[in-house]
Amino acid sequence: MVPSRRLLGLQVIDVVDGRALGRTSRLIFDPSARRLAAFVVSSGHWPREDQVLEWGRTRGVGLHAITVQGADTLVRPSALPELQPLLRRPLRLYGIRVLTEDGEFLGAADELMLDERSGAVLEVLLAPKGLSDRLRGRLSIAAASLLVMGEDAMVVRAGTRPTSHRVAHAGGPSRAGEHGAPPNGAPPDGAAGPAFAGAPPSPGQAAVEASADGNSPLPETLRRGWVTVRSLALAPLERRVRRAGR
Repeated sequence: MVPSRRLLGLQVIDVVDGRALGRTSRLIFDPSARRLAAFVVSSGHWPREDQVLEWGRTRGVGLHAITVQGADTLVRPSALPELQPLLRRPLRLYGIRVLTEDGEFLGAADELMLDERSGAVLEVLLAPKGLSDRLRGRLSIAAASLLVMGEDAMVVRAGTRPTSHRVAHAGGPSRAGEHGAPPNGAPPDGAAGPAFAGAPPSPGQAAVEASADGNSPLPETLRRGWVTVRSLALAPLERRVRRAGR
């Protein structure tokens, strides 16, 4: 899953010649299909010229850039009459209320988690209501519960309850790399990282394992730190004593 906000301001790169064609300035959502339909791409030149990149014409969508196959994948807004209603009145989805169909307020939409291959909305993350929510973690509503994505509210099925958002790897392989093998050293789906053949333990895991077998370096580290602090604290007093003894 990829967070939709992270797609704003990304460079659009043409893989044919490596040129940057502009940056994404707006996200155009299709409420009926519940997916991100297109990007508005600004060239950054004066006079400013906005073009539209449909999701289906992207080659790859990642957290650092969006790639396309040729500059002609970006078109003028007038060339896409089916998107004109969405371009003229784009939905304001961030901060909008999320209500059940029987009128219960669940929270405000803060983020939309998207499928990086299709642009479909998978989850709606709710804005934390206070410190307790921030400490417990983000709450989300699955897209399967969504009934309406409207101008003033999102409506979900009656009885829907937010659940804890499971943090997934955002910006996984895009469509351009979905048929490739996993990167070297990466565990396959369902395999735990440390158990993957040849994967070294992380520094945190190594520290935990060292503490578990009784060989933790922590006491020695604390002892050295205490000696250093003690020396710094007593240095001025020792200098005074030496001056007084002269």
